[in-house]
Amino acid sequence: MPTSHTIGSLVLDRLHRLGLKHIFGIPGDYVLSLFQLIEESPIKHVGT
Repeated sequence: MPTSHTIGSLVLDRLHRLGLKHIFGIPGDYVLSLFQLIEESPIKHVGT
């Protein structure tokens, strides 16, 4: 069965491959699904 990807997971994967190690952001209900993807990725979230 093919693996399904979201736009968020594809963007995070590409950013990681480009060498991004940290991402800054303010968590809110409108981006919770993106922050869940960030937690699962090797990119570290820095809350502001």
